[in-house]
Amino acid sequence: MMREAVEAWSKADEFAGIFMTDGRPRAVMSKPPRMQASKAFIREVQDLLDASTSTEEVADWIVNKMEDYGAHLAEPMFDMNGNGPACSFCKTLWPLCGHQHVSQRLKELESEADQ
Repeated sequence: MMREAVEAWSKADEFAGIFMTDGRPRAVMSKPPRMQASKAFIREVQDLLDASTSTEEVADWIVNKMEDYGAHLAEPMFDMNGNGPACSFCKTLWPLCGHQHVSQRLKELESEADQ
């Protein structure tokens, strides 16, 4: 289920195809494989480097890309004691953090509820 969800999230968004692994099988519950940048993502970064005028501009782009990716997967969660909802990404009280505005997972949950 999780693999299918991640594939669905990646189909039509800015994060599609930015990660690669070596493709080797791994043992269950072993460490996740080390991720590598795809050629498309490398080109995106190179274009940014070519157009940027400062290190700060590049650093800001990187942290915003990371924030966008994490927020893209955010959803409301409850802890084992029933406290919540809290954002699965930033752990702030959901929806006060604002990640509901960019969460693809929330859009999926809402469309499932409509069906």
